[in-house]
Amino acid sequence: MGMEANRILFNAEPFGFGPSAAIAAIAPYFIGSGCHAYAGEGHSLDLQKHLPYRKIHDMTGSSPRDWDKIISDVDIVVTAMDLDIAIRSLSLGKRVVFYDALTWCWQAETRWPRIEELIHRPRLLYIAQNFIGVVERLAGIKSKNHFVVPPITSRTRYAPRNSESNVVLLNLGGLKDAPINLPRSGGKP
Repeated sequence: MGMEANRILFNAEPFGFGPSAAIAAIAPYFIGSGCHAYAGEGHSLDLQKHLPYRKIHDMTGSSPRDWDKIISDVDIVVTAMDLDIAIRSLSLGKRVVFYDALTWCWQAETRWPRIEELIHRPRLLYIAQNFIGVVERLAGIKSKNHFVVPPITSRTRYAPRNSESNVVLLNLGGLKDAPINLPRSGGKP
């Protein structure tokens, strides 16, 4: 697929702050290698406003036609979990990078069938965040357009100073309310 692109459009599903934070961590690696813009709606814009995009498109309340116009002006779309924008971009002949932090979570009867179909599209690169069951889920997919990566996070700007702490906070909060069937013991996962 190659990443040669003069015009890249970044986008994030307005679902919590996870997708927007992932794009905010990814985008700086591309800044300086072409014309870059961000298009999103609602709170997905909040984490993008400080980044040096050439243009930010507030798509809140926009029509599908408005999206088509923005997408038509770029070479590639990099989206975090916005399935509708990925499908729309592919239908307009664009190359798409689709980052999915919840590959492990999608149920077979909900969003997963559409994502699985998307992975087989030749102009799409599917990047799945590694978590419980992700490698196994993707093992049966014949397409070579997918990769599993560690969680995408922003780099730490400051190293801890003179810390004598030997405590590490490990947040598994996503497991508490995840829509998966975990064996339960005494009401705890």
